[in-house]
Amino acid sequence: MKLHEEIQKLFKENWIMIKNSRIKRMPQRGGAVSITSKISRPSNLSLERKDGTRPLKNYSQFINKKITFFPLLQVDKKIIEKIRNWRNSKEIRNYMYNDSYITKEEHQKWYESLKNRENTKVWVVYVGNTPIGIVDLIHLDHKNKITDWGFYIGDKKFKGKGLGKVILYNLMNYVFEKMDIYKMHTSVLENNTVAMNLYKKMGFKKEGRLRKHLLRDNKYIDLFIIGILKEEWNEISSTLKTKYDLPDEEFM
Repeated sequence: MKLHEEIQKLFKENWIMIKNSRIKRMPQRGGAVSITSKISRPSNLSLERKDGTRPLKNYSQFINKKITFFPLLQVDKKIIEKIRNWRNSKEIRNYMYNDSYITKEEHQKWYESLKNRENTKVWVVYVGNTPIGIVDLIHLDHKNKITDWGFYIGDKKFKGKGLGKVILYNLMNYVFEKMDIYKMHTSVLENNTVAMNLYKKMGFKKEGRLRKHLLRDNKYIDLFIIGILKEEWNEISSTLKTKYDLPDEEFM
C-alpha cells in the first residue's frame, strides 16, 4: 500500500512537467539532421550515482523534447540576427579566437559566403522549437579526413543543464560515423576552463600549446590545440554514453 501511494505521489508531482513538454513537431527540411532524445527520468529523482558522479545535471527538464540540428542556410532570417547577438555577447566573444564585435554588414557577408564554401558546415541547434546555439565544421578536408570544429550555447537559459555533453557527443558521432572523418581538432583559449574540462571528458587530448598567443584584457594568454582520432572515439563512445547517461538518439 505504501509503495502504491509513493507511485501516485511521484506521478502527480511530475504530471505538470510531462504535460507541458508536449510540443508541436518541427517540420523537417532538406538536409536537416534531427535527433530525438528519449528521456523519461522524473525530475525529483536523484541523478547521483553510487560513485558520487552526476551524469546529466538538470537534463530531465527536457523530457520528450527533440534536439535538432538545422543547416544555418535553411533557417528563418530572424535566427540569423539572433546568432549575431549571441556571437557579440561578452560570454561568447571572450572565448573566441577573434573577439571583435561583428556588425550586421560583416555578419551578412559571412552568411552569404557560406553558400559557396564547401569546406564549411554550420547548423543551428534547437531544443524543441527553440534555437539555443550553433555547431560548425570548418576547414573540412575530405582528402585527409580531418576537420576543425566549434560550438556554443547562446541562450543563457539552456546553459549549465548538461546539454553541452549531448550536443558534442552527437556532433562527434555524426562526424565519425556518418561523415567518415578520421580526426576532429580545434583550439581552446587558456581562460576557457569550462570548455576545456568538457572536451577532456569527451575524450579530446592536448596536442600543442601556443604560448602567449592572444591578447585579452591587456594580458597575453596561451592557446591550446586539442584533437581526437577515430580509433579513440571508437574506444570511448559507448563508455561516454553509459557514464553520462546520454540518451538514445536517432538521426533522421
